[in-house]
Amino acid sequence: MLAAFILKANAIPGVELALDEGTVQSPRAVWLQGKRAKLPDAVHKQGSKHHTGEAADLNLYFHGEYIADGDHRIWKLLAEEWEAMHPLATSGRRWRDANHCSLAEGDRTEPLP
Repeated sequence: MLAAFILKANAIPGVELALDEGTVQSPRAVWLQGKRAKLPDAVHKQGSKHHTGEAADLNLYFHGEYIADGDHRIWKLLAEEWEAMHPLATSGRRWRDANHCSLAEGDRTEPLP
């Protein structure tokens, strides 16, 4: 579903949508002072859908410009498109994390902001 969404988004003139981060292991295996160590994921909250493979972060470029502003009209459009793809699809715009898309996360009873 995520691949289909990215392809659909990239068909919009001027839009380039790319996968940033998907499944994240916690604890994460890292190299620390020349030794392998395990550290808790300090980027995503505990219980994040990233830890179960049900979430991804995306990078949006519009006419070659990186768009970080979640209030940008293209992020709004993409949030609507993502949620229209499946009843469990949830956009991170619901909690001011526009580049996040997931399944079965959060409350979809309210309209998108």
